[in-house]
Amino acid sequence: MIKIDENTVEGNIPIWNLKCNQNIEKNWFEFEKNWEDQGFGRSILVDTKNFPLIGLINYFTSEQVLHDLPLETMATAFLEEYPIKTITQLEFLKKSLDIGVKIVKDSVGTNFTPLMGNKLTFATIEIVLNDYLLTPTITFQDKNYWSEDEAIYTPSNDFLDGVFYLNSNKFYTGIQNKSKRDRYALVCEFTFRPLFSVDNIS
Repeated sequence: MIKIDENTVEGNIPIWNLKCNQNIEKNWFEFEKNWEDQGFGRSILVDTKNFPLIGLINYFTSEQVLHDLPLETMATAFLEEYPIKTITQLEFLKKSLDIGVKIVKDSVGTNFTPLMGNKLTFATIEIVLNDYLLTPTITFQDKNYWSEDEAIYTPSNDFLDGVFYLNSNKFYTGIQNKSKRDRYALVCEFTFRPLFSVDNIS
């Protein structure tokens, strides 16, 4: 379903590009009406009868997505952010993480930057679900110097391209839709279960 690059986008920045190979019509959102406003220009899809989207959601809410992480090549970056040996082990991740997935719509003009991840967030996947976005929407900004016009990384805006990134002290995440079209994306968050003490890996 997804193919994640083995190497980070740059040096020790824990962001990886990925491709999704699900067969989805590019105009799928024209038939979706069940959106719930979340504020700041973002809405989430609360129900869908679209079978390709259901397949995509089921994949991301299953453990299969964890099986598809290239853990051997990600190990160095994982250990730098979470210095415990088990953080690179599949069985540990399966026992320690909850997986939440949502389909979002960021309307034209959406702007919430910069963002810091919740302390319990381990990692996030975002996949673009529409095309013809003329300007980048998600950006990664330096935590020590935030500028709307500068980013340490801006991922592809192409249909079914995406990123996997850790909740890192190295950057903020920003969302700004300056295009003339709404932006649709899948957002998958991996969070540590409440009984897992993140203080042990802080």
